[in-house]
Formats: sequence, C-alpha cells, structure tokens
Amino acid sequence: MLAFDIYIGEERLCLAGVDDWSLLSAHVTAQRGDSSNDGAAESLELYMGGMTQSDAENVSHHVRWGTVTELGVGTKITIHVIETDTPERPIRRYRSDYEVQEQGFTEEEIEEMERQEWLRLKAKFEPHKPF
Repeated sequence: MLAFDIYIGEERLCLAGVDDWSLLSAHVTAQRGDSSNDGAAESLELYMGGMTQSDAENVSHHVRWGTVTELGVGTKITIHVIETDTPERPIRRYRSDYEVQEQGFTEEEIEEMERQEWLRLKAKFEPHKPF
C-alpha cells in the first residue's frame, strides 16, 4: 500500500498509511498573528492524517498520526512516498459522519491542548509583574 515515511531531521517520525485510504496527507503550517512580530511565525506545525474509503455501511473514517509543534526555522522535514505492507497504526481513527460523533483527538492530545490554553490565559490575565 502507499504510505508516507516521514522524518524530522534524521529521526523517523512515522510511517503513515492504511489499507483502505482514500486520502493521505502530510502538511506543514506556519501561522502568525499581526504584523508587529516582524514576520516571525507564532506557530509551526506538521500534521499527518487522512481519510478512508467508505466501508460496507457507507461510513468513512478520519485517520491521524499526530501533529508535531516543535518546529522552527531550519527544521528539515523529509517525506518519502513508498509502498509497504507494514505501516504504523494511526494514533486515532474516528468516524466521519453526522450520525455518530466521535472525538478526533486522544485524551493525551486534549489534555495538552487544555494545558496550552491554560498557559495562554494565564499569561494574558496574570502578566508577570516586576518587583
């Protein structure tokens, strides 16, 4: 089957692929707020995921191998498009329909997102005050 063999630097990140894929995706996103940050990225992330073909019940599933947020200027990302019989299982596989709503994130990912939001709000509402 088709798969993406993904590396950050020399370290293998994952071998993303599933038998019933209809879409495989790996993309890098840079985001910034306003122009006051001199064009620097506020966040850089790599996302690996996709979607399956519809099954016998006409249901497709999203698949995710995760998101990497520890990227910076100069980070080397390599993606080899390969054929393999042994891809890594996605960290999350969930339905893509309105009848059954399934959470797209793992409990660990939700906890990390909540922690990041808490840190953002703490910095906003409790700014460091010099003595």
